[in-house]
Amino acid sequence: MFCEICKLDVGMKNLPLNRKNFGKHILRAHRIVTKDYYDKYLKEENEGVCVNCNKLTSFIDMIRGYREFCSKNCLWNKIWNEKDRLEFSQKCSNRMKNKWRNKEYKNKMLNKIVGSSQGKHIHKTGFFNSTKNNSRLFYRSSYELRAFNILEDREDVIAYELCKFKIDYVKPTDDKIHTYIPDITIFLNDEQTRVIEIKPLAFLNDEILKAKINAAREKFGKNYLIWTEKELDLDVPV
Repeated sequence: MFCEICKLDVGMKNLPLNRKNFGKHILRAHRIVTKDYYDKYLKEENEGVCVNCNKLTSFIDMIRGYREFCSKNCLWNKIWNEKDRLEFSQKCSNRMKNKWRNKEYKNKMLNKIVGSSQGKHIHKTGFFNSTKNNSRLFYRSSYELRAFNILEDREDVIAYELCKFKIDYVKPTDDKIHTYIPDITIFLNDEQTRVIEIKPLAFLNDEILKAKINAAREKFGKNYLIWTEKELDLDVPV
C-alpha cells in the first residue's frame, strides 16, 4: 500500500504497509483515522451510498471500503425483485394451508398446543412470510400461524401485526398490577381496528386469563375479540 500523505511505499524503511499497520501508520504519523483517510484519498464517486435505497452505508476497512447495502433488507430486495418475493411468499403460504388441511397434521399441532392433562404446553414457533404485509411475522404457536393464514386471505383485512398495546390488569393470584399484551392487531378496510387474543377453548376458564380478558374489554370494548378453535376453523382433537 502507498501512503498518499508522506508518499511512503511498501519496503521503505523496512515497513511492510499491510492493512493493519497501515492504519497504525496514518494514525501515528498523520493523526488521521482510517475512514477519514479513505474518504479523502480512496473513496470513489457514489461509494458509501446504498445501491437500493440511497441511504448511507457503513465503512468496513481500507481494502473493502464501504458496504454496498445499508441493511440486509435492502440486500434482499435488490437480489429478489417484487415478483419473486410475492411468488415465494405465496408458495410458503399455500404450503402451510395444504398442511393444515391434513387432519393428522392438524390434530398433531393442536395436541402440542393443548398439551397434556398435567398442564404442560409445547408451542410451535417460527416465521410466516406475509404477502399482504410484505414482511415476515414471528408466530408463537400453531394457532397464531393458522390465524396469519386466515388474515392473509380475508379481503376486508388490509394489514395485521403482532399487537403492541399494553393493558394493565390485576392478577388474581397476587392482587398486583401486571401488564398484558394481546396477540394480533388487525387493520380493516373500513378504517376499523381489531385486537385479537388467540387461545384454545380449554384455556378460557383460567382465572388469570379471565382477568386479562376483562381488562382488555374495558379498554377496547367490542373491538377486542377472542379467537379459539371455532374462529380458526380447527377441529378440536379428542
